[in-house]
Amino acid sequence: MPMDEDFLRTLAPDSYRTLAALRESKRPQLDSIAQRAGLTDVAVWYVTFRNFQQGEAPFSPQDVTLTNVGREFHPLDAIGISSGFAQHRLAQNETASGLLVFDRAINPNRDLTLRLETQTSGDWQAILQRVELERSLIRSRANAKGRGSLSW
Repeated sequence: MPMDEDFLRTLAPDSYRTLAALRESKRPQLDSIAQRAGLTDVAVWYVTFRNFQQGEAPFSPQDVTLTNVGREFHPLDAIGISSGFAQHRLAQNETASGLLVFDRAINPNRDLTLRLETQTSGDWQAILQRVELERSLIRSRANAKGRGSLSW
């Protein structure tokens, strides 16, 4: 999930506060990554890796590729959120969460494909449709309260 403000704002208020606070708590690390990469800002994505197979399974956040706007993007860095993220191994039915940091040129409002090793997911268009529906509901509620329209 992109941690961009316009995506987070579509979440329930408690989820928004939690994820926005998480993002801001990592701001010094994110700024350092951006500086190392020669960028003024970075795109941050919240990810969860899951192991549904029997036994332990390795995972590598650096093996994630996002294809978007005609380019392939690889993480500049990864920041662990859950305690097991740094081990890059998951027991059966275990999860590990973290933040993947990408070049800001990724446009999460456009179609994208996620690839992890040999597995590919092209479900982003369906996710975007749900996000756009939620954005229109937010605008409708704001208009009904007489606040005018919101812009993204």
